[in-house]
Amino acid sequence: MKQLFDDYVKASWGGKRDGAGRPSTGKSKKNLYVTDYEFELLKSVLAAHRKGDLSQNTMQEAQRVADSIIAVKNKAMLK
Repeated sequence: MKQLFDDYVKASWGGKRDGAGRPSTGKSKKNLYVTDYEFELLKSVLAAHRKGDLSQNTMQEAQRVADSIIAVKNKAMLK
């Protein structure tokens, strides 16, 4: 009787199933060591890239955004 139950459990529970789980987005996590300024710069460029808005001025705009964010962080740290 126990053997019959064990065979049933192995056949119907667990394991990989087609279509199960969250669909892949193609993204994966990466670890980088960057300064605060570089981080803000990368975030700005990535946001523009994801919007499909990469132009000649994107890097200059990203630098302006990063400069302003870092300035605000530095000002907050001095208080």
